[in-house]
Amino acid sequence: MPPGKIISTSQEVEVMVLDVDASKRRISLGMKQCIPNPWAALQEKYTVGSEIEGEVKNITEFGLFVGLTDDIVAWFICLIFLGISLAKKPSSLIRRE
Repeated sequence: MPPGKIISTSQEVEVMVLDVDASKRRISLGMKQCIPNPWAALQEKYTVGSEIEGEVKNITEFGLFVGLTDDIVAWFICLIFLGISLAKKPSSLIRRE
């Protein structure tokens, strides 16, 4: 994603110094290094084997895209990994409320 889509001129940002090259008079900065990793929090919240609920975002012939949080838009569930025949339609797996 281009930087102009994330930040604008005159905006204050928090960055980390990644490298200083005195011979080239260049300093490398990074914004991503100052943001907590959302995957670390997911590992704590969603443990292997736990059952969770989410909103179905999309259905494909290979599986379902299920939204978990605002930060993590969707999770892909591959039917073959769940031991479900691909002959069965993914839409038949959704519990309607």
